[in-house]
Amino acid sequence: MPAKMPKPAGRRVVKYDDRNAYVELIRQDLYDRKQIAASSSQTLQFFKNLSGSTLLDTNMTTDGMLPTPQAFSVYGISCFVEQGIPEADLVKLINEASVEFKLSNKPYLQAPFHQIPAAGGLSGFASTTKNDTTIFQAQNGMPSPTLFLPLDIEGDPIHLVSQQDFVVVLTTHNTAAFSQAFYVTFHLVGVLYRPVL
Repeated sequence: MPAKMPKPAGRRVVKYDDRNAYVELIRQDLYDRKQIAASSSQTLQFFKNLSGSTLLDTNMTTDGMLPTPQAFSVYGISCFVEQGIPEADLVKLINEASVEFKLSNKPYLQAPFHQIPAAGGLSGFASTTKNDTTIFQAQNGMPSPTLFLPLDIEGDPIHLVSQQDFVVVLTTHNTAAFSQAFYVTFHLVGVLYRPVL
């Protein structure tokens, strides 16, 4: 019978299950970026269809789930909208879109897009001496990695286990088309459980 692996040291290392496997905990969001088309109403699935993605697009490696023995505790959700898009397109997205977070096809969040704060972006102000200069830069809320819509209940997060299907669905309900295509990135804010070795 093989010898049991000794428990690695540190508060961030925990026994994962009865297979004598240990995982470490790191503060790491799961994120996924998709492009909204220059069209009217559409539905995009985030954390799915990862083929051809780079690290700029996502840090997921398996389509719609975490590989064994990874797991994730979801404390909240946020969304970054590509900077520099026309004001009318951003307003249309904020006013006319909805978001769902589903775990094993069961909704854990259904909300209008305007409830989801930004995960980052430009902020501040600019000054100019020209009378005809128009400066526009906005975001869905104060851009900060510490701002997100909480999904935990009194500190108890939603826990994603290995091989469990999950998805964030963005639906735009606009009848008038967006003027251009642009990217949107959803972040699941939380703690990642990953192999020690």
